[in-house]
Amino acid sequence: MLWVMIKNNLKLASRSKFIIVLLIISPIIVMAALSSAFDDLLQSNYRFEDIRIGYATEDQSALDVFLAQSADMFAEKEIKLEKCNLENGKNMVSDGELEAFLYEEDAQVKIYTLKENSIPTEMCQYIVEQFYTDCQNMGNTMLVDMEKGSLPSMELPSAGNYYGIIEVIYFLSCGVLFLTAVVQSERKNRISQRFISSPCSSFTIYLSKFIPCVLMTILNTVISMIAATLLFDVKWGNFPATVGVLVLGVMAFVAFGIMCLYLVNNLAVSAIIIFVVVWIMGFIGGSFETYMFSKIPESTKCLSPMYYLNRTLVEYSTMGHSDYAVRCVGCLAVIFAVCSLFGSLLMKHRMEVE
Repeated sequence: MLWVMIKNNLKLASRSKFIIVLLIISPIIVMAALSSAFDDLLQSNYRFEDIRIGYATEDQSALDVFLAQSADMFAEKEIKLEKCNLENGKNMVSDGELEAFLYEEDAQVKIYTLKENSIPTEMCQYIVEQFYTDCQNMGNTMLVDMEKGSLPSMELPSAGNYYGIIEVIYFLSCGVLFLTAVVQSERKNRISQRFISSPCSSFTIYLSKFIPCVLMTILNTVISMIAATLLFDVKWGNFPATVGVLVLGVMAFVAFGIMCLYLVNNLAVSAIIIFVVVWIMGFIGGSFETYMFSKIPESTKCLSPMYYLNRTLVEYSTMGHSDYAVRCVGCLAVIFAVCSLFGSLLMKHRMEVE
């Protein structure tokens, strides 16, 4: 019975030619537009050239110890750290002697610069703030380990590579649109009443929608990945892990989308809810502005599941591994489990009242 229902729903979903074309063409258009706009900012062959960073820290702070111990490692990356007081540091930036000045105030790191949007300043801000955050999270252990370690480099993807990956992720989160034709047909022809009177369990009915939507979204994602690879020379690093994360992402977003479809009785309102939530997650997570240079605080980015997905796959592409992979899988697994539970319950309730 389940197979028959899946087969019928696949046929209904595949009739939505407009949605199929939309979800294939849209990623390519957005990739082209954003990669062109940010081509100068993201350059994979960019290198630092004698960047001078001044800093002033509070006495015996963790940041002060970390920067003092890490000065040689930063120097290997051609970032020269110079300790100075607050007033002199700002004056040296104004005189062009320093590119940026870091100072610690009320347990926060602030940056003084005249070229806020320059690549060297943004890169230094990202690297130092990331290390400061890690230092706070890991405590003194990190400071001891860093003395014997090496400074990890942050590799930038090209604009085409970054947005080729990111937009594939963004549009796979809209894959539940394939299911709108199925839901619309059921409501129009009052098929829900037949399901309720049939011996099928609510979970079977849920799977009959979930599985076709996942299959259609995966197919669309594969097409988008091929297009991105051919048109924008996208490099997919750690391919088996990338595929696994993408499949889990599809499952999580489809489960979330089904829950939204049955949250309200109006299909148009459900679609708007999905678009708004996905756009907010994408905005926070780096779908439109690169997460590397985003002004959004790290704590806010971590609220978006798309941030973990974006960062994991981009770091797979540039480094072959990602420290965010475990968090990404955990976050998507929770979304899948919670949304599947509530989605099946909402579907059952909606069918009973229709």
